[in-house]
Amino acid sequence: STRVVAKVLRHDVRHPERARARLEREAVLTMSIRHPNIVRGIDWSPEPAYLLLEHLDGVSLRELLRQRGRLAPDEAADMASQVLDALGELHRRSIVHADVKPANVMVVRDDSRMRFVVVDFDLARRIGEPVRGVGTHMFRAPEHDGAALAAASADVWGVGILLYRALTGELPFSARNQGHQLPNHRPVRDIAPHVPEELARVFDDLLAHDTSRRSDAARLATKLRSCVALATC
Repeated sequence: STRVVAKVLRHDVRHPERARARLEREAVLTMSIRHPNIVRGIDWSPEPAYLLLEHLDGVSLRELLRQRGRLAPDEAADMASQVLDALGELHRRSIVHADVKPANVMVVRDDSRMRFVVVDFDLARRIGEPVRGVGTHMFRAPEHDGAALAAASADVWGVGILLYRALTGELPFSARNQGHQLPNHRPVRDIAPHVPEELARVFDDLLAHDTSRRSDAARLATKLRSCVALATC
């Protein structure tokens, strides 16, 4: 038998129609995409409202980092490239995840390699849709602050936070300055000197405040894979 995870609409939710719409959006998305780094939707019912998702036998990236503190540079680069592959597929379909963070990435062991799977699409938006208040504060990109419209560049920013956390054991911005008054994050190699310079330079693309300087997800995924393949991580 196939193991599944059920997401059920609670009877006491404050805004049931809004919650139902979010669940339906996640169902349509996960059931229409087949990608190794995106959780697979299996079945959906509007009444009673529930969504069945594949069961991923692993832990969240948040839990893995809590256990280990940091990832080795090659593991961190591989993680970021896989997440960017997933986001690139979403962006190709004009969809933004809008809540990229360690809790929304599952880590599954495939033989000797870790597979990183993006989950929780209930906050996803189409590119250009309003995103006021959407996403987790510490991981939200500057362009998603205030009365903003969903942008693919914001997901890339989220991966930058993931990679920084995985390499250094820290977040690049404190809770107080997450409003982005400070122009730059602390350089990765100041905290983790063992990180190869080529990998550290990737943050110029991931965490640039000017969105025009941020590369797209697919291009960055290729860059990170090359970094791993060339053993520069």
